[in-house]
Amino acid sequence: MGRGTGFGKTILIGDQFVLYGVPAIVASLPYETVAEVQRIDGDRWILEDNRQEVPGYKAEKSKQQVKSINRILEVMKIYDGESRNIN
Repeated sequence: MGRGTGFGKTILIGDQFVLYGVPAIVASLPYETVAEVQRIDGDRWILEDNRQEVPGYKAEKSKQQVKSINRILEVMKIYDGESRNIN
């Protein structure tokens, strides 16, 4: 099992403009996210997102999360790129 933690950030002004060298106002958030990875039997993976959320945010981002995880697994040659079950 692996476990990691990280704190959040918010970009108040200049969100995408920082890509072009425009200054932004950024603040840290005092909330911690914990990510935990566990090995399970079988040929699938399960994503459980237990963070508090703005209503609808997790549903909106779930496809991006799945795509990111599948890409990581593909690059690491952990599986062959087939879809997996998601919670």
